[in-house]
Amino acid sequence: MQRQKSADENKKVVTAESEVVGKKASEAEAIETDAQAELDAAEPEVKAAQAALNSIQSSDLVELKSLNAPKPGVVSVMQVVFILLGDKKGPDWKTMQSRIKNPAVFLRQLTEYDVDNQPDAQFNKVRKDYFKKPEYNKETITNLSKCAGSLYSWTVATARYQELMKKVKPKMGRLKEVQTIAADAKAELKKKTDQLGAVLAEVAALNEDLNNKKSELGALESTIERCTGQLGRAETLVVLLADEGIRWAETVDKIQLEIDALVGNVFLSCACIAYYGGFTGDYRKKLTDSWTAEAKERNIPCSDIFSLAGVMGDPVTIRGW
Repeated sequence: MQRQKSADENKKVVTAESEVVGKKASEAEAIETDAQAELDAAEPEVKAAQAALNSIQSSDLVELKSLNAPKPGVVSVMQVVFILLGDKKGPDWKTMQSRIKNPAVFLRQLTEYDVDNQPDAQFNKVRKDYFKKPEYNKETITNLSKCAGSLYSWTVATARYQELMKKVKPKMGRLKEVQTIAADAKAELKKKTDQLGAVLAEVAALNEDLNNKKSELGALESTIERCTGQLGRAETLVVLLADEGIRWAETVDKIQLEIDALVGNVFLSCACIAYYGGFTGDYRKKLTDSWTAEAKERNIPCSDIFSLAGVMGDPVTIRGW
């Protein structure tokens, strides 16, 4: 009974912790879904930036570098590029011409640009000082220079990607935190589940023992049936024994009543053993009264007034108490 109570308590703990783990897992899944949506939104910007770089040939940069007096839109695009590459402010045209002297090196700088580890200040600067200029638009710049138009696409796509990733990073941090909490909770839950499994195994062993007792009860019923036959054969002797015969007859009647009620009484005894637990005496009596009434209603033979001590107790042992 104590082990069953322990199993029930452990089961409540495991159930409660399972709910906590489920909530943490759901929270992590929600954050992951949200972050993934942001990442999915950023992916087109990455592809757009890559496509813009792929469209630039070394010859395009040579042509761009050869311009002596480019239009303001072209100059603005190149200044944005170099600010994103780390310059505090946009350099003049001659300086930029010298820095794209080697087109392959310049393109590699753009291709290997690590946007995730760049300071916000340079992006804030180009958004404020350049992106709002009327001449800073794809159509105008592309008409001035195909290469500058591709670089324009790269700057805009890179800036958009950086802006989206600013929203994603805190979510990824929170996701990692929640995943860690969920993992710890799962480990604790497994520990509790293993403990519960051990207790349940012990309870199963006790139930097996109960089934063995029921088998013994069947053997006892066979014995009672045999004894009933023996009592019948002894009736002749009872008649001859006058007073003893009357007493024996009363005893037989009592035993017969007990035999008739044996199945129900044993069933009620099992219920008492299984469920009495820490209940008070008054509540135990209410339980047995309700079970007895239910048994009668279902035509299960049992004593009118059930007593666990009367069915399962040993009078000699009880007297010794």
